[in-house]
Amino acid sequence: MNNNNTFGTNFKMDKRKSKSTLLLFLLVFYVMLQLLWWGYLLSQLNKEVVKYKIENISYTITTMQEREAENELLEKKLQDRLWMILGEGSVFVIILAFGVYRLLKVMNAEAELNKRQHNFLLSVTHELKSPLASARLQLETVLKRHLEREKQDNIITNAITDLDRLNLLTDNILTAAQLENRNIQLKIKEENVSEILNRILNSMQLKKQNRKLHYKIANNIYFSIDANAFASIVTNLVENAIKYSSNDSVVEIFLTEKNEKLYLKVSDSGIGISDKEKLEIFKKFYRVGNENTRNTKGTGLGLFITKQLVDAHNGIIKVENNFNKGTTFTVVL
Repeated sequence: MNNNNTFGTNFKMDKRKSKSTLLLFLLVFYVMLQLLWWGYLLSQLNKEVVKYKIENISYTITTMQEREAENELLEKKLQDRLWMILGEGSVFVIILAFGVYRLLKVMNAEAELNKRQHNFLLSVTHELKSPLASARLQLETVLKRHLEREKQDNIITNAITDLDRLNLLTDNILTAAQLENRNIQLKIKEENVSEILNRILNSMQLKKQNRKLHYKIANNIYFSIDANAFASIVTNLVENAIKYSSNDSVVEIFLTEKNEKLYLKVSDSGIGISDKEKLEIFKKFYRVGNENTRNTKGTGLGLFITKQLVDAHNGIIKVENNFNKGTTFTVVL
């Protein structure tokens, strides 16, 4: 993905957002001016009415005591009306302020989602084209050159890795669409989770020989899960840990059962996640770091899918700092 193009597009989006916010505040300012002018005119009108009635009291009331009592009554009514104007005006201002606050919140959320969607389109285009081009190049190399068997096997293995990456991406896009439309149905039944997890991690370790996956899995844990959904949870968490870690770092995976709960823990010693971003990472299209300077690949769907699938199992997922550095994700089902 071209960072200059991304920066330019995000700048334009921020500029449009600023213009919309400015127009909203100008409109609110105009409404407030009109409200103050309305309150001033109404209070002046009340004063004129009271003044007129006081001047006409002498024609209808003859005794001084009755005039003073009537004057006091009119003054009290005037004060009550002024307080009524202030009260109604204050309620209007509060409602207006709350409406503006909610509108700004929605506008900011919509602008942020639009930015993430745009970045997703740029990322997914690159993510789709890159493994396809790489796999094609490697297969063409095997086809056009007479290579030794060992070199052919290495090239074909790399091509399969690229295609697996492409397959994971398309699966994530499809799963995200199904989750958003609530079209996904889990087939939950009792499975040997230990065996499933071992199979997934052994396969990942073979494909990522330059990465160290250390896993400690309790034997023969049987638990009611959807096997495919669980595989997606594990794959996305481990891929995420690998993505944000250096080549020589270790990713640790633990599986235990305690108090009739299943605990899956994935820890890395990578760049870590700030406390502020911990509240955002499970949102659709969200990616850790600055979009303009980020070097890692991805679409921002992995953790969104993971959270949705964990929720579908009535489980919880927690993210916290690793004891040394990096991040630890804990899934409880």
